Amino acid sequence: MRHILFRSESSGIVFALVVCCVAGMLLASCGDTRPTPTVVPPATQAATPQPTATSAPPPTATHTPVVVSVDRGVLEAFYESAGGDKWTRSDNWLSDKPVGEWYGITADDSGRVIELVLVENELVGNIPSELGRLSNLTKLELRGGWLVGLIPAELGELTNLTALDLSENKLVGEIPPELGSLVELETVDLSENQLSGEIPPELGRLGALVELDLSENWLLGKIPPELGELANLNVLDLSENGLTGKVPPELVKLANLTVLDLSGNELTGCIPESAAELAKLGQVSCNPRDALVALYESTDGANWKNNDNWLSDAPIGEWYGVTTNSQGDVVELSLGINGLRGEIPPELGFLHSLESLELHENALMGQIPPELGRLSDLMGLALHSNDLSGRIPAEIGRLANLAWVSASENRLSGPIPPELGDLSRLSTLSAWGNKLTGEIPAELGKLTRLEWLDLSRNNLTGEIPTELARITFLTGLHLASNELSGEIPAWLGNRQYLTELELWGNRFTGCAPEGLVALGRIDTPTCSSRDVQDSSTVQGAREALVALYHATDGPNWKNNDNWLSDKFIGEWYGVVTDERGRVIKLELGENKMKGSLPAELETLTNMTEMDLQGNWLRGKIPPEIGNLSNLKILGLWNNQLSGEIPPELGRLSSLTHLYLEENLFSGEIPPELGELAKLVVLNLDGNGLTGEIPPELGDLANLEDLNLQENWLSGEIPLELGQLSNLQVLRTWRNQLSGEIPVELAKLSNLTRLNLSKNKLTGEIPPELGLLSHLTALSLWDNSLTGEIPPELGNLAQLEYLYLTDNDLSGEIPPKLGGLSNLKELQIWN
Repeated sequence: MRHILFRSESSGIVFALVVCCVAGMLLASCGDTRPTPTVVPPATQAATPQPTATSAPPPTATHTPVVVSVDRGVLEAFYESAGGDKWTRSDNWLSDKPVGEWYGITADDSGRVIELVLVENELVGNIPSELGRLSNLTKLELRGGWLVGLIPAELGELTNLTALDLSENKLVGEIPPELGSLVELETVDLSENQLSGEIPPELGRLGALVELDLSENWLLGKIPPELGELANLNVLDLSENGLTGKVPPELVKLANLTVLDLSGNELTGCIPESAAELAKLGQVSCNPRDALVALYESTDGANWKNNDNWLSDAPIGEWYGVTTNSQGDVVELSLGINGLRGEIPPELGFLHSLESLELHENALMGQIPPELGRLSDLMGLALHSNDLSGRIPAEIGRLANLAWVSASENRLSGPIPPELGDLSRLSTLSAWGNKLTGEIPAELGKLTRLEWLDLSRNNLTGEIPTELARITFLTGLHLASNELSGEIPAWLGNRQYLTELELWGNRFTGCAPEGLVALGRIDTPTCSSRDVQDSSTVQGAREALVALYHATDGPNWKNNDNWLSDKFIGEWYGVVTDERGRVIKLELGENKMKGSLPAELETLTNMTEMDLQGNWLRGKIPPEIGNLSNLKILGLWNNQLSGEIPPELGRLSSLTHLYLEENLFSGEIPPELGELAKLVVLNLDGNGLTGEIPPELGDLANLEDLNLQENWLSGEIPLELGQLSNLQVLRTWRNQLSGEIPVELAKLSNLTRLNLSKNKLTGEIPPELGLLSHLTALSLWDNSLTGEIPPELGNLAQLEYLYLTDNDLSGEIPPKLGGLSNLKELQIWN
């Protein structure tokens, strides 16, 4: 006999309903093979027929066991975290069917998940750490979605995994070193994300690995030599990152390697000739002794002033002027003022560890070998006061570590290579007293660390490039005795650190700023201070726009009409100027801009609107943007900007509209945003913001629209938001907010839309919300709200949408809701 118990929550009384299985057809379903006894009055009991010994018992029911996967909870967590309700396909997910029948899932006979493959399925959200509990998983492929956040370290617990593909998403952070524990892995593809940091050396433990693709990320640092232990590796793709340093020789010794793509990095050093075709890098000769012997023989070493130990059997570190490191590599070669005669041999380019090369004040002739461009560790190059001729090799621009170059007092000719603008660490560039021709390359404006530039006594022509204004720390600028023309730039008059300036002996026209006279020799009349001020403002704007163009892949913009041309900047596409030529608007939305925002934008101090939405901008918002005191509208939505929102934006005292939605911002909302007294719209929707909502936002007295939805905000809704008397729209949908709905929100008398759905709010719905007379939409679904539906909601005469589903509400539906004549949708299920 089966007893089914029902408990009445209202009375606390337990009722027992006795359900009897009657008749032969029901015996099997009841699971009882005995005849069912029949209850009759005593007088008729004898007449009841009894079963005989020959009566055949009813057949025994056969049960097919239903496998309940222990992995189901993990998959449910993944569905929730990765936006399962938005997937292209989610067949059978969260249904009662076995998990092996869920789309993209393969399970074994015991119901354990062995494959999770959801490729290009519009996954949106985070990879939950719970996936690390799928201990039988062998294949995890989530390529081509919108997954953000970190790769969970818990994936390192999937010890049976053989294939991992998380490519073509928006994952950030470092590659977890815990992945080095997955010794069964054969393929790893993390390409086309936004991963940063260094490549974990622990990946060298993956002895079964055949393919490793980490391309198109933001990885930095050196390639771990431990990757050279991956004896089975066929394919290694590390292209399009920011890797630096030398290529580990261990890599190119891998016998099974067929594809080695290291392009799009800043790698240097020597590699064996056998691997040169694969890697497209470096040279093959790395013997430092051979290079030194070549120098000795080509520069009359026998007649040097000092050639102690040269060509002897002594270690090369004991040869005069040679310094080696602990590995025996040459790091310094100091042979200045030593009587060298002849040409610099190209073999010096094979001294791959050389940091300082000093050959100044000798009698060297011939050209500067382009092979010197291979000296990736070189920090100092002194070739001045020789008889060198020919052009400055463009290959010198490859020396990313170069800090100073002195090539003055030679017979060098031809143009200055624009590639020198790539020497990002250069502080001194001296090439005076040569026969250089052509214009000063605008690319030199990229040398933001440059302190000293001396190009005087050459045959240079053209104007002083406006791009040089970007060199903030320039202390000395010497351009005297050339053929330069045009006007002396006004920006020279407001250089903070400039102490020496020589511009005499050129063909400048117009007037020079008054402040320049005290800096050095200028043979041009001075201008009035008012002319200088106007000219300086326009000139500074042009420089900022040029910086923006270069930093955001300007040549490949959708529209770049007139940019970098000689036309007035107001004719450049998307640039709006006032009657005095000052930039007041940038309208470059949806223009295929790619790269990061330059700090130079801070010079556009008259700008009121900046619209850069709908592009492919990456990196952080420069804090210098906070200096644009006249900015009213800042539109950066729908990009790939990341990092924290700069608190300096709180200094934008004129700002009325701030649009930062649909990016990759993380961290907390800066409380300094509460200082934007004129702000009307604040939209931070669709990022990865965490922490609590700053109560300081309650100080935004003019705010009308506050959108914080689709983030990871936690904590309670600040009571201070009830002070926003002008607020019309408040959205906090899809966060992790907890606590009760503040009754203070009922003070928002102008509120028309309130969406607090999909959080962790508890408590009752405040009946005071019925005072919001202008409310047209109220959405509180998917929380943990309790109690009854307040009948006061029936006072919301303008209400069109009321969503209360997926809570713990009880009681009756208030009849007063029937008076909401404008209501279009009412959802209260579950």
